[in-house]
Amino acid sequence: MRVPSTAGIRRVVGVAVAALTACGSPLRQTELSIESPPDRLSATLYAPTSSTPLPAVLLLHGSGPDGRDNAYYRELADAFGRRGIATLVYDKRGSGASTGDWREA
Repeated sequence: MRVPSTAGIRRVVGVAVAALTACGSPLRQTELSIESPPDRLSATLYAPTSSTPLPAVLLLHGSGPDGRDNAYYRELADAFGRRGIATLVYDKRGSGASTGDWREA
């Protein structure tokens, strides 16, 4: 099985982001704390202003210490939001404001 290169993945995501940015809507940000004893995960929910339920995506991190402050995740959240999709981005254990250690999870 051929594993795509990082550059290839970024190109595909870049195309997806460009397609998603066709519409515009201001996003509201809600800071959340997710209790997962013994740890606490800090997260941000990006959602378009809406009085009806919205579809949502959860952005998952790869390996390494990355957290929700990564500009790449914000760019994706903005793009999904413009299409009416809420996005939850979190700090994995031991990253950003979350407790714990991602290397031991």
